[in-house]
Amino acid sequence: DRLERRREARRWLASARDHKERITALLSFLCELDSLTEAESDRSVFEELALLFIEIAHSAEAGAAALREL
Repeated sequence: DRLERRREARRWLASARDHKERITALLSFLCELDSLTEAESDRSVFEELALLFIEIAHSAEAGAAALREL
């Protein structure tokens, strides 16, 4: 039983780390926001960046849930 709990804990910790890595990757894409101005002619770029924020939020929630399982 103890061994199974440790195995499960490792799995949850690995999941949290995976979500952290995903957030890190998404943040690198989000850096594009720094080079944009309100005069950007391609307005779809703002929607794409908004989706990145949503994906970061989802990964953060999933990572937090994994850590709570520990």
